[in-house]
Amino acid sequence: MATKEDVPRFVKELIAAEVKDEGYVELSAAEITDHLSFSDDLGLDNLAVMSIVMALEIRLGIEIPDDILSQNFHGETVGDLINIVIGCMTKAGKS
Repeated sequence: MATKEDVPRFVKELIAAEVKDEGYVELSAAEITDHLSFSDDLGLDNLAVMSIVMALEIRLGIEIPDDILSQNFHGETVGDLINIVIGCMTKAGKS
């Protein structure tokens, strides 16, 4: 079972796979930092970010409500998404 400590690694692995699959840039998960912008630094559009969000929901067994994404996340940084996922895990009672 995934823990909150696993979230940054999971997020960064999924981002690395997405940017590679989409042909944007080739980065390893280790090269992806919390401060990277999805659009400016990684070249990901909203559809690509939503694909990452859906994969995280499946992998972690959580739901990230659309209203939380729209209120707290505007495609800004990797760290923003990590914080939202951890918050949803906490709310769902997942460790």
